[in-house]
Amino acid sequence: MPLSQRVRGIELDGLTKMSPWPHETIAVPTLIISAEDDLYKTLPGARITAEGIPGAELHVLNSGGHLMVGQTARVATVVHDFLDRQRLLQVQRPAIRRRKLQAP
Repeated sequence: MPLSQRVRGIELDGLTKMSPWPHETIAVPTLIISAEDDLYKTLPGARITAEGIPGAELHVLNSGGHLMVGQTARVATVVHDFLDRQRLLQVQRPAIRRRKLQAP
């Protein structure tokens, strides 16, 4: 998608005033990655989001900007480590039995 069609979304990404969202209702493993030097200033929003989601992990890169330029290997390592930890937790947790929903 051309940048001209993404401008409004990029502007919203850069807003530092965050409206409340029901982050506490998110019940899945969550990894948030942001960069300190992101010119769109998304780090404050990333911090708020990570604080609101139970068990969320926030990883902050020192550099790389909004697109995390030059951080491909670091981001890949962070994501792989996160996924490996989630797999390990799944093995350690007792099986969760799901109720079958019955039609009314």
